Formats: sequence, C-alpha cells, structure tokens
Amino acid sequence: MGTDKTAHEKRGADIRAKFKQQKFNDVKFINRELNSDEKSELKAIEFSDSDAWLAMDKYSEEYKFTLRYDERSACYSCFMQPTGMEHINAGFILAGRGSSLVKALKQTLYKHERLAFEQDWGTLNGSSHADIDD
Repeated sequence: MGTDKTAHEKRGADIRAKFKQQKFNDVKFINRELNSDEKSELKAIEFSDSDAWLAMDKYSEEYKFTLRYDERSACYSCFMQPTGMEHINAGFILAGRGSSLVKALKQTLYKHERLAFEQDWGTLNGSSHADIDD
C-alpha cells in the first residue's frame, strides 16, 4: 500500500509542477465521481444549512468556494480552490455536484475530507459524467 501512496504523491507533485510552469489561471478540475460505497457513506452524513456555513467558515482562510447552478449538468456545482499559489493544491479546483447547493458543498467537502484526507487533491481523478444521486 505504501507504493500506491508514493505513486499518487508523485503524480500529484508532477501535475502541480506542470501547472506552476503555466499561466496563473491554468487549472485542473478534479471531478472524481463517487463509487457506490462512497455514495452510501455520503448520504448517511447529516449536513444541514448551518453545517454548510460552518464548513465554509472553517476553510475560508485557505480556500475559496464557488457555488452555482450548472445548466449543462442540470444540477448544482461547488468548486473549492486554494487561495494561495504555494498551497499543496495550487493549480487544482475540486468539484462537487448535488441536487441543491448544500448537497454540492457536502459532496465537495466529503471528497476533500474523506477521500483526500484534507491533503493532496492530485491523488483524486475521475469522470464528471455520473448521474446525481445525493
């Protein structure tokens, strides 16, 4: 298992290095979809409107959030992006989707906290074409 983590860390570092050489606004969207077990775990987590505000406040110094309705996907989207270029996730935008703004934020934070363990998003990868099931 240590080899997989090392390979993921190297891949994330390679991607970050590539983006540091490009223009400031060149970013990679991390659109990793959840598998069925992860979807079940996410659905079981209680997450109210108050929780959403508290979570955004918790991360407000390190990240910025963009929440909007996505016409193309016919759902709400949440985009979480580091505020500084020296951040481990500089060059990445972590995306989550949901049937409401709160559920889109909930999915994004789930990916950040449970799948990336509040660390390197370069280890997350996947498609953005799965159906919304929140």
